[in-house]
Amino acid sequence: MLALLFDLDGTLLDTFEQLLQAQNEALAAFGEPPLTAEQLRPLVGLPLTKQMEITRGMRGPRVAAINDDYYRRFQAALEKGVRTYPGVLETLAVLRDRRIGTMTTRRQAVADRMLRLAGIREFFTAVVGGDEVPRPKP
Repeated sequence: MLALLFDLDGTLLDTFEQLLQAQNEALAAFGEPPLTAEQLRPLVGLPLTKQMEITRGMRGPRVAAINDDYYRRFQAALEKGVRTYPGVLETLAVLRDRRIGTMTTRRQAVADRMLRLAGIREFFTAVVGGDEVPRPKP
């Protein structure tokens, strides 16, 4: 095996509640109604701007402002702790001697920080963020 690649959110890290809270706080700050967990779950992994287009038909400067507010809130939420899914630490420990990488649509620096906060950065030889590739998602 040359390398083993993992996605980040929803695979290694359980950040759903932080995503939902940060997004709903940002929406509320702009007078928008919240999303339910059921509405957000199938959209995780898409940029917030795309989520807003899908759920509300919104685009443009207002969405960009909500997006900026969301990212600020999400970064603050991460400082309270980042959880791994059950079995992740054990799996990574078994794979320790392999070349392991993670890929995400998140910015590389954010992904790196999330891995550090979760206490698993040491397992990865590569952390590739969406800001490092021309097409982060199909």
